[in-house]
Amino acid sequence: MGTLRLLLAITVVLTHSYGFVFVGGQNAVRLFYMISGFLISHVLITSKSYSSVTNFYINRYLRLYPVYFYVAMMSLVYYLIAYLTNMNEGVLETFLQVPAPAKIISLLANASLFFQDWLMFVGIDSGSIVLQTSNENGVLVLSQTMLVSQAWTLGFELAFYLLAPFVLPRTTWLISLLGLSLLVRFILNRSGFGQHSPWNYYFFPAELSFFLFGALAQQYLLPCYRKLIAVRLMPVCARTTTFILLLVVACYWLVPLRESVKSVLLFMLFLLLLPFPFIFQSGNVLDNRLGDLSYPLYICHGLVIKLATFWLATIDALEPLILAAVSLTTSFMFAIALDVRVGKPVEQLRNRFRTPARV
Repeated sequence: MGTLRLLLAITVVLTHSYGFVFVGGQNAVRLFYMISGFLISHVLITSKSYSSVTNFYINRYLRLYPVYFYVAMMSLVYYLIAYLTNMNEGVLETFLQVPAPAKIISLLANASLFFQDWLMFVGIDSGSIVLQTSNENGVLVLSQTMLVSQAWTLGFELAFYLLAPFVLPRTTWLISLLGLSLLVRFILNRSGFGQHSPWNYYFFPAELSFFLFGALAQQYLLPCYRKLIAVRLMPVCARTTTFILLLVVACYWLVPLRESVKSVLLFMLFLLLLPFPFIFQSGNVLDNRLGDLSYPLYICHGLVIKLATFWLATIDALEPLILAAVSLTTSFMFAIALDVRVGKPVEQLRNRFRTPARV
């Protein structure tokens, strides 16, 4: 599962620096949600890694916030330099244009991580805050003041964490919430809102279903596979299935089917096979190590792409392939540094809020 998460993070980097490759950025993010739902269900239901809900919240926040904060501060320095040198990056310029209440909302979201996804729905029209019904109407959107643009997905993660300790242990609640999430998605699509941004991708009630599908895979499919497959065959099945899923991610963009059909098949396949990469990860140190890089790679790549774009433009080498190669290579180095300097020290602190895992 670690290698799979890393490949999905690489997909997002390449999507933002080059274009649609592998499964594309949106599908990659939604697959991340499924994996997150699976893993959170495991630590809460199976391993019972936390003695209290408070410890769970603190541990998960420590997983996300320190790495984010480090990148956000570096991004702030970049935007300050860009503003003072008239580089026209727009983040600080936009922040200075919005009214005072919007500034407060932006500051709180950027500083805390909470509700960053909500900024996608906050528009500024004639100096007033309005609900953003479509990103195509030309209204200034408060998400343009985010220091780390891709961090809006962390708002989804935090919202899921708030629900998880109360919903995941109760099958009735889990199924009911999944049904409501799918109903919200259906209503959005039928009403037309679900056909355009921000409702088609940034609305948590509709995207929650991906987290819950992952939790269902952990609670029902994983035990089922463990019963049906002999213990001696399980490692082979796990390795083979993990390789198949990696191949599916890598070759998805080459399959000559409509995106609407392909994406449904993709999520169904992941739902059915997700327990196997988890089993593979359980006994593979390298897979775990690669998985540790997925989050810092994801959170730092936006800043790296901006810096790479500026540098390549100054030497007249701003070609998509070159930008993608430079951005991915530099993001990897940055991610390794973040993991070593920030992630690993914080991990020791996070361990204080865990109880010994059950096998």
